[in-house]
Formats: sequence, structure tokens, C-alpha cells
Amino acid sequence: MMFHNMSDTVYNDHQVQFTQNHLTVEQEEALRKYKAKGTTILYRRGIIQMILGSLSTIVGAFVLYSASENLGSFFAVGSGIWAGLLMLAVGIISYRASWETFDKDNKKFKALIIIHYVISIITCTTSALHAAHSGICLGFCVSKNEWCKPNLDTNTALAAIGLVLGILMLIFSIMSTTFFCCFARILGFQNSNHRRDGIHITVNCCGQQ
Repeated sequence: MMFHNMSDTVYNDHQVQFTQNHLTVEQEEALRKYKAKGTTILYRRGIIQMILGSLSTIVGAFVLYSASENLGSFFAVGSGIWAGLLMLAVGIISYRASWETFDKDNKKFKALIIIHYVISIITCTTSALHAAHSGICLGFCVSKNEWCKPNLDTNTALAAIGLVLGILMLIFSIMSTTFFCCFARILGFQNSNHRRDGIHITVNCCGQQ
């Protein structure tokens, strides 16, 4: 993250600095493309997150069903379900936001972005916990622990799938939190220090797809 005076105005694919006034035609076009890129990210990532969330919820339900014959099992936690539902919510919000006008004066869009950011932070935690839980369950199954029986093979496969999904959801949750970092200034979000000092922040974390 770099700091510049408000008079510095530069646009390129990975780094955008802008002021609200006195934009040249080239700068306005660069800003338009940057906003279009943000909309595309929200749309594509939203679809992927909805798929991951749905898969995790479904697999989590199968895990509970498989563990129903051994209710004391470490499997019977349902981590895949609540992690998947949160990821599904993030994906739906991201997808919904992509249909709104990407503009700082669009209050509905800004509200969706804030909600998306907050839930993404929570989902980082739930996804990490789900991945950890699935990894522990997989270790139990590999060692043929009693918690994995009587459906040892099924529980082993479900734990492995849960681990992969948990890791993928964690990655996409982290990517979702960086979206706010990359586009917050364009949407008019700034803290009191930035307003007082007139400091402009250049974000260089927006090269992701």
C-alpha cells in the first residue's frame, strides 16, 4: 500500500489512484474499466463461491448421515454444513452485487459490499475450522480409529472431500476480503485520518482475477 498526495493521479491495470474531480478523458476511461473489472470479479467469484458452498453443505449432510450410526463420533459436528452455508451466503451477495451499478453514490451496492466483506471475514474462520476438522477426521480414518467406524471407507472419502472444499473456501474467502481493500477508495470509503490529512491510498493488491 502506497501513499500519495491527492494531486497525484495515475491509472493502470494493477494500480489505480484517482480524485473525484478534474479527471481527464483517459482517466475516466481507466476508472470505468477498473469498475468493470470489479463487477466481473464479483460475478465470477460469486458463482464459484455458491458452487463451493452448495457442495460443502451437501457433503456435510452426508457426513452427518454417515456418522449417525456412531453419534459419539468426532464426525458428527456438521462443520461442512455451517461453513458451506456461510460460503453460499457470500457467493449470493457477491453475485447480487455484480448486478448493481458500481458507483460510490449507489447506497445499495455499497451496503452489499460491506455485508460481503464482513461475512467473508467470518467465512475465513469457519472455512479454516472446517478444513482443520476434516483434516483431523481424515487422520482418524487413515489410522482406522473407532470414530470412523462402521462406515470407514465412506467417512475417509467424505473427510478428504471436506478437507479439499475447506481449503478452497478459505482461499476464496481471503480473496473476497481483499476485494474491499482494492475497491474501497473508489466507493468513497475512507477513515478519519485520510479525510483530515488529504492522503490518497494506492492499492496494489488488485491483480487477482
